[in-house]
Amino acid sequence: MSKYCIVILHKHTIMIIKFFQKKNMENGAGTQSGVVISAESTSTKKYMPAWFVGLFQAVGAFVYLGLVSVFSAKSQALLAAHLDERTGTILYFSILLISTLAFGLIFLSYPLYLHQRGMSRRALSSLGYTFLWLLLIVALFIAIVARTPVVAPQGMY
Repeated sequence: MSKYCIVILHKHTIMIIKFFQKKNMENGAGTQSGVVISAESTSTKKYMPAWFVGLFQAVGAFVYLGLVSVFSAKSQALLAAHLDERTGTILYFSILLISTLAFGLIFLSYPLYLHQRGMSRRALSSLGYTFLWLLLIVALFIAIVARTPVVAPQGMY
């Protein structure tokens, strides 16, 4: 008669042990011994490298900033005649709140996912890489804008 036992060695490793009885021929007493039949890892999910996650999040944040700035520039010209000071302030702070929530989702969703699965170090490294990539992208943007000559509109006066 065989019995099986599942032993969890670590968070992600499971061993299956098959126990069987050996009968002693001399006195009829039985002893129990076990053989490991399977040892497998349950952590088969591959995670993206932290530097790639950081780059993806930083590019997403920069694209979102670009879209909000274009919306802000276009809406200011379109809505200036229709908004008084109070309504404009409410609209401005609403956009600010939505942007804060969007950045929270962009920057913190994957690190919180990793932290809940016990990978705090990977979560912090992805946040660090996101910060570094965003600094690099902003620095490149400033360098490109600083080299671009400003052209005054012709025929204004």
